Amino acid sequence: MLGAITEREIRSQPHVWRSVLVRLADDADELTGLLRGAGDVVLVGCGSSYYGAVATAELVRRGGLAALPIASSDYVQRPPAGRALPDRDRLLVAFSRSGRTSETCEAIDVFRQRHPAGTAIAVTCDSESPMAERAHQAIVIPEAQEEAIPQTRSVSAIWLLALLVGARLRGIDARPDVTRAADWILQREETLWEQLAAAIDGFQRFMLLGGGIGFALAHEANLKVTEMARADSWAYLTLEFRHSALEVIDERALLVAPLGDEPTTAEAEAIEEAARFAGARLDVPALLELPPGPGAVLGQLYALHAVALLIARSAGRDCDVLDRLERFVETRSLALEAPGARA
Repeated sequence: MLGAITEREIRSQPHVWRSVLVRLADDADELTGLLRGAGDVVLVGCGSSYYGAVATAELVRRGGLAALPIASSDYVQRPPAGRALPDRDRLLVAFSRSGRTSETCEAIDVFRQRHPAGTAIAVTCDSESPMAERAHQAIVIPEAQEEAIPQTRSVSAIWLLALLVGARLRGIDARPDVTRAADWILQREETLWEQLAAAIDGFQRFMLLGGGIGFALAHEANLKVTEMARADSWAYLTLEFRHSALEVIDERALLVAPLGDEPTTAEAEAIEEAARFAGARLDVPALLELPPGPGAVLGQLYALHAVALLIARSAGRDCDVLDRLERFVETRSLALEAPGARA
């Protein structure tokens, strides 16, 4: 079957959540303490790991702290000015499934050069990776390691850690909610996949809208639809959609909205407006029937990964075998190209 390996890894996500939940909760508590003690927090990654950084930053901000998500390549080549703080108050959190993506490894190196007394944390699936060795500490999730090139299970584990941290910052234990979501998805997994397959049938254009954490969900889904299926796909903040993309949506497009948080009144109105022009609408949260919370976010991530696979399969594409992408990217040293004035 086309995409059989990727499908197996997507379906394994709820099992991984349950198996790593206790250990990741301890890691989340430690990371929460580091975040609270830091005056400057930067989160880096590439591809799906970058959108994991975006999601983490959103959740950290909800917890009352400041955090800047930035692509690893930009951190190396165009470093943020930052505030005038002692190096000991600076924290970098780097995300990478393989721990071998050269841009993210270099981001850790550059951080340590710029801020010798700062702390660099690596979040990866490989304890022996270059990234884990470069960081001061590593949060390792080997259960989320994958065979397929598209990142799904590892993304899910990174988001689980982020959601646990975000909840802990607000004094909430998210574990019961995550467990309920995992159990719920496993109970109705086949029905959910059938419903998603029916929803995407006949479409090869997709418009993804989300607010808050849904912005990162929309972009992660957009990345997966693009790489797995090579389909036309766009991701927008729900209300930003009115400022340009409303012009291009038509009956050939499936509107996937809302993603993430329960929409505000203004967002709901914008979604209804967009739905009038789209061929159909897929409401993932309503399909999942999960109450708002960390478990619902993970459930949406799971469903969006399944959607990307199903789109690829309907187009006759085997996303287990990609033509140009590899498991991780290695490039020439980016630090050599960074303007000295910015260092």
